[in-house]
Amino acid sequence: MVLRFVALALLLLATGQASAQPAIIEATPPGEFNESYDDSAPVSGSPLVGLRLGGEPALSGNNVVVAGPPAIGDGVCLRVTTRDGRFSAANFYELPKGSGGVLVRVTPLSKDHTRELGSYPADEVAFRAFASATPECSPGGAVNLPLYDGAPAANPQLVVFANGKSQPATASLYDTDEFEAPAGLGPFATVDCTPAGGTMIAYDLICAVPLPAGFSGHALLAVEFSDGFTTDRYAYRTFVPRLAAP
Repeated sequence: MVLRFVALALLLLATGQASAQPAIIEATPPGEFNESYDDSAPVSGSPLVGLRLGGEPALSGNNVVVAGPPAIGDGVCLRVTTRDGRFSAANFYELPKGSGGVLVRVTPLSKDHTRELGSYPADEVAFRAFASATPECSPGGAVNLPLYDGAPAANPQLVVFANGKSQPATASLYDTDEFEAPAGLGPFATVDCTPAGGTMIAYDLICAVPLPAGFSGHALLAVEFSDGFTTDRYAYRTFVPRLAAP
């Protein structure tokens, strides 16, 4: 099975939702593309490697569709990482001035290594997209934008790809746009992350957090790693498009 990505228009047509399909903004890639393919890849330094909604991508292509930035004027930064760490790309995609919408199509994912990237199964590639006003693409403080690959309406999930460096972890989701949940606010859900299996360099855990029925908008994702003695907590602002809600 080669790498498969979303073709959202066909998916919505097949499920009878084409008439309600929101605008998909087409992003513009950078002139100089930042990507690499290396047999001796370094271990990823980021605890959060990828986010997506729903099941596996359905169709092939050198593109993905992600949640649009909640703030008009922001572009999309996209990091693509294979589980074995051999392929990676990090690029800024510009959006039309003044555009707004629920979804953004990001393409291409690769220019020089499309054959290598296309050889990976869909479940061995993680995508981390986040909003940015500048091409520098600093993830600190950014709003993360999950990949949208046709979330099942009856059971939407936010799927987290994490690098625990062999430590177990839990993932929690809160209804807030702050970096820390206010006192007294409990999470929508807390789940144990499961081992990704296979060759694990870039990420080794997958956490499937169920979304509340009808939920969309800003949320706080908290991932906690524990070695049995100490716990490290990381918090990420996230934006869930309304298409994920049943």
